[in-house]
Amino acid sequence: MRARPLLLALLLPPLLALMTARRVVDDSMSPSIRAGDVVLLGPGGADPGDVVCLADPADPARAVLRRLIA
Repeated sequence: MRARPLLLALLLPPLLALMTARRVVDDSMSPSIRAGDVVLLGPGGADPGDVVCLADPADPARAVLRRLIA
């Protein structure tokens, strides 16, 4: 089973390069995501139940996290 750690070591850096880390600043997604938490956001499609990052319509410089319902 030595192949698994090697495979993980080879695949993890490119996958992490595609992701963005964001720090949560408020408790609007509490209790699952709290202020101070760091979330990793990756590219790709979203399914119901996923957390997505959007530009705030009131302040486009600010990003908001929302859970996708449908």
